[in-house]
Amino acid sequence: MKFESDILDLKDLKILRHLRKNARETLTRMSQETRVPISSIFDRLKRLEGIKVIKRYTALFDLKKIGIHCRVLLLIKIDESQRSDLEAYLIENPSVNSIARTIATCDFVVECLFHNIKDLESFIEGVEKRYKGISISIHYIVKDLKRESFLAGEASSQNKSIE
Repeated sequence: MKFESDILDLKDLKILRHLRKNARETLTRMSQETRVPISSIFDRLKRLEGIKVIKRYTALFDLKKIGIHCRVLLLIKIDESQRSDLEAYLIENPSVNSIARTIATCDFVVECLFHNIKDLESFIEGVEKRYKGISISIHYIVKDLKRESFLAGEASSQNKSIE
């Protein structure tokens, strides 16, 4: 993928690539691997945080090890009159991991995490009781094939332009 940006240069992209691999990587190691001085990396990180390119630092978990055994994508279609209320409800629900507003075949794509299928069923029943005429398509996620890897992979023919 060729990157074009008015606010990022190749050094910024190198730094972002290293953060995607490991957000806890030390500035010293990042400097060694990118050949960008530590002081420049520090300054660039502060600038990228300041202009909200970097919104936050986070961690990825092994969900099964923390008791999450049911992960689903819900494709939800709902009448326009109930859409904003459903959106607010989903945003506040602790089982909802991520939400995307879409157009065309559904209104929302919602990733939910549950301890088990019974908890999923209770969640679905509660949503269907609260929102009449809602359409929910459940898609069980059984295996991640690729996740959170944008800019994190090794140099390839697709991203050599940031090397």
